[in-house]
Amino acid sequence: MHAAVVRQFDRPPGRHVYDPEKVELPSWLTYWVGCDWGYRHDSSVLWGRFDGEKVYVVKEFVKSGLDSRELSQTIVEVTRRLQGVDEKSRAKPKLDAIYLSHDCFSKIDGPRSRADEMGDELKRGGLPWPIRAKKERVDGLSLIRTMLNNGTLQISAACPRLIDGMKKALVNVDRPEDMEKIDGDDSVDSLRYLLASNPRLARTPVEVEVERVTKPLRDQGDYLSAMIAQKRVEDKHRVGDSTFSLGRFIKRRAGSSPRERGTIGTVTR
Repeated sequence: MHAAVVRQFDRPPGRHVYDPEKVELPSWLTYWVGCDWGYRHDSSVLWGRFDGEKVYVVKEFVKSGLDSRELSQTIVEVTRRLQGVDEKSRAKPKLDAIYLSHDCFSKIDGPRSRADEMGDELKRGGLPWPIRAKKERVDGLSLIRTMLNNGTLQISAACPRLIDGMKKALVNVDRPEDMEKIDGDDSVDSLRYLLASNPRLARTPVEVEVERVTKPLRDQGDYLSAMIAQKRVEDKHRVGDSTFSLGRFIKRRAGSSPRERGTIGTVTR
């Protein structure tokens, strides 16, 4: 009998699935995408956001029969809707990165790959050129399990195909650390691509951080300390670039601060 690949998923119920109507993420958090392309089988696209502690999978798109350009146009349109960008305006939607399944980078069918075709359309819509996603299935599944155990992965209830795929994913009996290849596993593959990347921690707007730090002091009538705290926040934002460790999902570094712990690699802004 096949066992579940991610038996940790949503145990207890509600641990890994959130209601988007009740959880409001800060508006300044950026988006990135993981995409598993398919034509006969489904293409699966997931949109993620990262708040410094958890990755939130906020949107999914799953459909078969779309060519490279049609899928790219859909990614642009869905990103526009997510970000409230009017199609008639000059404003462009924004994504930090688009991680695309490795098979799309093959040029077997001609001088240009599917990734090239998608890149043209994505760039036309104001989005970045796709990046080859990490191929290692076992490493990706291990990362998913680790994040589920740590509570650092949250999936919106608005992603029913991904939720169903997580529940149905089965262990490969010939390779127990891997997943059995079955119909409907496209969403889990796109989740691997989404997570096995380096989500960027967006900087909290200075005015938001100032309010968070100074309000308790002002409420106590300690205006001098509030002024000092405000200056520290403003000075920190003037410094510019910061480096954040993205290691908490895999291994916590000794001595690292809470703001430095949180994802999968190291990102410098």
